[in-house]
Amino acid sequence: MHKRLVRSTIIFLAFAMIGIIVIQSLWIRNALIENRKQFDAIVQTMLSRISARFERQESLMTYTASMQVRQSFSVMQPGIDSINWLIDSLKRSKHKFDQQVHKNTDFESRKDYLSIEATIKELEEMSASRNNQMRHVSEWLQFEYRLRKIPLSDRLMIGDLPGIIAHEQTINNLNIPIEYAVYEPNKKKTVYSSENFFSESGAEQYQIDLYPSALMEQSPLLMVKFPNRGKILIQSLRWLLLASIVFLVFIISAFYKTVSLIIGQKKVADVKNDFINNMTHEFKTPIATINLATDALNSVMKSHQIPENAFTSIIKQESARMHRHIERILQIAILERDEVVLKPEKMDIIPIINRIIQSFELRIKEFSGDLTFHCKESEIYCNIDEDHFINSIYNLLDNSLKYNDKRPIIEIKAYIKEGIVFIDVCDNGIGMSKETTKKVFEKFYRASTGNTHNVKGFGLGLSYVKLVIEIMKGSLNIESQLGEGSTFTIQLPQQLTS
Repeated sequence: MHKRLVRSTIIFLAFAMIGIIVIQSLWIRNALIENRKQFDAIVQTMLSRISARFERQESLMTYTASMQVRQSFSVMQPGIDSINWLIDSLKRSKHKFDQQVHKNTDFESRKDYLSIEATIKELEEMSASRNNQMRHVSEWLQFEYRLRKIPLSDRLMIGDLPGIIAHEQTINNLNIPIEYAVYEPNKKKTVYSSENFFSESGAEQYQIDLYPSALMEQSPLLMVKFPNRGKILIQSLRWLLLASIVFLVFIISAFYKTVSLIIGQKKVADVKNDFINNMTHEFKTPIATINLATDALNSVMKSHQIPENAFTSIIKQESARMHRHIERILQIAILERDEVVLKPEKMDIIPIINRIIQSFELRIKEFSGDLTFHCKESEIYCNIDEDHFINSIYNLLDNSLKYNDKRPIIEIKAYIKEGIVFIDVCDNGIGMSKETTKKVFEKFYRASTGNTHNVKGFGLGLSYVKLVIEIMKGSLNIESQLGEGSTFTIQLPQQLTS
């Protein structure tokens, strides 16, 4: 496990966790803001209803009579004006009759004159009565003006402001502690306040005109505070906050557990790699000693003209095979730690593949198999590390030979498609299941065949090939069907000839 991969994974997880915490915090903050806005809207609505109700109730209790007087005044004044106009008109008519009466003394003329005079008298009496009523109206208006001199604190009790506030609290479902006061701007003083209004200096204050219809002077202000508003807003989101805290604890715990597992796996991987490296280095010395002893034994046998013994050949072959396995393990460990950097060079892969086939022909003949190479191109250039490329192709051919239960037929194809070089290694071997193809490139993985393995190996070959090809900026894919063989495809970027 690479240090950079571990570090980047932990950093990514840390950023993800921090992002989740920040988003969750912003979400809770926005929820609190929305709740605060809803609460403020409810309070403003309640205050508007309180001021309207108080003004209406005070008017009903204090100014009922004066409002009736206003209505009487507005109805009576036009009638008095009409009566006065009619009296003036009749007096003008009477003046004309006065002149005619002196000229004509007949009964009819005298009768009309007396009728007009009686009518004028009757109307004058009616006007006097109406004027008397209007005098009473004036007195009531003067009484209303004197009512305005009632102290505001008394008017608050008359209008029952505390009772109205308590009633509106119940209607708006705001049965929480409330402190309020009434401030008179003209006198610049507070005329009424609840017991703890001024002690709650940190609480947010709401205010509204107590007399919204006032025109003659500035209306007193009703000021309201809710000492426990913050607690109430938080309590309204208590389940959301509780769930958020629980989930955040789970996320932090999962992050801690994940990071601990990653670091633990990193330590295990480092210990394993160190063990493999030490083990392989320890094995190389006895293997070298065995090879030297075998060579010395062969030399002694030749000097004494003793025929070659099959056992010495077996020792030589098996020690060479073990040496190859050890070198492969060391190469994979070195490549994974990025201690060896491949040196890709622009090379023609066709002659390299031909050399690999020539060196592999002896092994394929042992199994009476066929190995063919098909390529329509005269040359194909890629950036490759020659040694590791040869080892990769040789590993694929070796697997095609080992995992085959019949006469092996292996075919290599090389072709170019859309600037990508494809190298297919096809065989008629035992094939693999879909589950096996998903894991075949994992280090030390071998397909399960019960408790026995007919094919010797460590499960390192394909993981080595994939690692090398990817370092050379290529890819390795597989297509396989159980019982019908496999096709391994290497893809490498094509390099154009200059």
